[in-house]
Amino acid sequence: MSDSTSLPAAALYQACAAESLPFETTAELDDGGELFGQERAVDAIRFGIDMKIAGHNLFVIGPPGTGRRRFVSEFLEHQALRDAAPDDWCYVNNFDDPARPRTLMLPAGVGKRLAADVERCLEEVQAALGAAFASEDYRTRRQAIEREFEEQQGHALEQVQEAARARGIRIMQTPGGMVFAPVVDGAVLGPEEFEKLPPEQQKTIELAVEELGKMLQETMRHTPERLRAARDRIRELDRQVAEFAIERLLNDLLRQYHAVPAARDYLTAMRSDLVNHYQVLRAQPEQGASPFPMMAEADEPGDTRAQRRYAVNVLVSNDPHHGAPVVIEERPSYGRLIGKIEHRARFGALLTDFRLIRAGALHQANGGYLVMNALRLLSEPFAWDALKETLRTGSIRIVPLEQVYG
Repeated sequence: MSDSTSLPAAALYQACAAESLPFETTAELDDGGELFGQERAVDAIRFGIDMKIAGHNLFVIGPPGTGRRRFVSEFLEHQALRDAAPDDWCYVNNFDDPARPRTLMLPAGVGKRLAADVERCLEEVQAALGAAFASEDYRTRRQAIEREFEEQQGHALEQVQEAARARGIRIMQTPGGMVFAPVVDGAVLGPEEFEKLPPEQQKTIELAVEELGKMLQETMRHTPERLRAARDRIRELDRQVAEFAIERLLNDLLRQYHAVPAARDYLTAMRSDLVNHYQVLRAQPEQGASPFPMMAEADEPGDTRAQRRYAVNVLVSNDPHHGAPVVIEERPSYGRLIGKIEHRARFGALLTDFRLIRAGALHQANGGYLVMNALRLLSEPFAWDALKETLRTGSIRIVPLEQVYG
């Protein structure tokens, strides 16, 4: 007895000759971002994406399982390939006000290159400074300044010594300082011998000692001035030596970025600041040289004084050949949207600087497309308000969550 619901095998498929297909493998197929059976949805998304006016965003809704998320992602990826890659964004130190770091807007792909070039340049400048300050020419010029100071100081003291010899007084250096001792017949008198002298001679010696004391005091009073002048000359010498080493390397780097105004302006400011703060690149004394080694500021790997001052923090980097970014944020929390500012513990305190600013999804998607689950966005504290404020003002404000609560 046959089953009325059974079908022959030939009725279960439709034969298709492989030669009639316009492709060799299915990998060649491109649906062009289309969603089968959803022409109106495709037209609506295409219309929304083509609206280049601020304030227009897409809200996609539909029953689960319809593939709307996959379709939107694939559609945007196809569209993004046709868009131009947006600019890179970097943070750098503001030498005039470190609490307000500067932002650099650079052409796509330039941010990482600038950061690497600056790091390499700092290493080269450090090596050049070490060689310059270890050169024979520098030592000779510095020793000449120090020798001139010693000669000036010795000449001033010699004048006091000559005046003392003319009065029969000898000036002697003791652990307690300069002392004056009377000389009679070539012999230095001690306190007991001095008491045996006639009162008139004692009075004469006392007056001579008082006069010599004033001369010595006047001479020593000018010593800090001479020392300050010598130190100023040494500092100027150091600055000239450092400027020669720094400007040669920085000028080479400036020529590479001459056509990028933001990078050129920063490198120009960096060159001027390096000349005035070249010490951050000179070798620092070992911690053992400090009487309080635990309080010495030790540089951690990747966190040197030069990096804290001159490094480039690449906040957002885009590939110039891959079009606009498409960022899919699975968990659109407050911090993941607007970014955050990290801190480092140092001697019991939490410190931060421009290098610890981290990008959020809004930074990464700037100039491209950001895809989020609306329900998850609304369930995250402060995330919806932060997104609205960003869209309304056109700027991203990284405010720590504890301050938002406050």
